[in-house]
Amino acid sequence: MKIAKQKYEQANNFEEKQQAFASVQTVLDALTEISTITLARNNPRIKLAAYRRYFTKVSRSVAVSLRTNNVIASARLFAMQAAQMSQKAPHSEQKWQQIVKM
Repeated sequence: MKIAKQKYEQANNFEEKQQAFASVQTVLDALTEISTITLARNNPRIKLAAYRRYFTKVSRSVAVSLRTNNVIASARLFAMQAAQMSQKAPHSEQKWQQIVKM
């Protein structure tokens, strides 16, 4: 878990964070299974609870990043469309209003 957590914290871009996030999920799944079959159940359960809190925090961060990336991509698309529409001026007032609405 320490390695997966470290990879997430050191990730430089969204794709690397997603890969590290998947590693964290894999570790959580394994710990969940271990905590139900081991004789020393309390220690794995305590660690599992802490890791789940961390995973919840990280998953919220990833969700926010994903939404932000989607908004940025949409804004870029609209900006490119507006830029293309504004080429070859002069345009009528109606055309400029349409461009501004982009």
